[in-house]
Amino acid sequence: MHSKLFLIIAFLTTQGLIAAEKDQSKPPLEVTLEKPASLQPWSLLGKNLSDSFWGKTTFFHLGAFATTFVMVKTPADRKIQDYFIEKNPLGQPFAFAMLRTGDASAIILALGFWGIGHWQDIPTLAAAGAAATQAVAINAAYVQTLKYITGRTRPGETNSADDFFPAWQERVDNFKFRQSYPSGHTSSAFSFVASQHAFFPEKKWIPFIGYPIATLIGIGMIEGDYHWASEVIAGAIIGTTIGYTVGGNFREEYNRRKASMPEPESNKKQALTQFTIAPGVANGRYTLNATWYW
Repeated sequence: MHSKLFLIIAFLTTQGLIAAEKDQSKPPLEVTLEKPASLQPWSLLGKNLSDSFWGKTTFFHLGAFATTFVMVKTPADRKIQDYFIEKNPLGQPFAFAMLRTGDASAIILALGFWGIGHWQDIPTLAAAGAAATQAVAINAAYVQTLKYITGRTRPGETNSADDFFPAWQERVDNFKFRQSYPSGHTSSAFSFVASQHAFFPEKKWIPFIGYPIATLIGIGMIEGDYHWASEVIAGAIIGTTIGYTVGGNFREEYNRRKASMPEPESNKKQALTQFTIAPGVANGRYTLNATWYW
């Protein structure tokens, strides 16, 4: 009797070891989650170009032109400029600091967000940087085109506020000083901030910090006599319109791609742990087989 019991226990043990060995030879099951395609600075370019200038955004661009027209045809533009020239309320050091800040800060920050987001595998930051990069690029191309078309002269003590569309030879002779409308420094700053505001609508600190900084850059352009006030206002409207449109479209596309990705599993390996007991027949005798997978 004891020998039979010993044989049954030995048999069961052998079966368990064989089953465990077989299980160890099997590769663990893994769940592979496919990441959505990442957004790049050239993503959605056609849609963003269209949405930035057609439809409801057209009215904002027309508003920028209308504001300029009113300020030019009334004494407003000249009076504001004369005040900053005579009173110099903020000082030239402030104006120069804002000029240097607005030179390339928007594109540097945009490319920095995009690059760091890819490097550190932070999809949200990479997408936000891509949105900012495209917004600043579209804004720069549009603003530079307006500068060439309008050919408005830079402000000064004697320059007329209503000095647009000069003759060809005058454009050639004064090319450097005939690229004033609108303010590129102001528009690029606003396009960057607006793109991040639209991409991160839940981040309330972005508009409260970003727009005042962009406004200071615009005021610096007036203080330093680099731009007319109407050009700063037009640049702010144009930059905000383009930036907010591009940022909003990028966020919508980012959410769509993220929603198409399967929800991440808390544990990517499916556990095979289980314990089973089943009857069996061996050598004409009934047995009880215990199997343990781990």
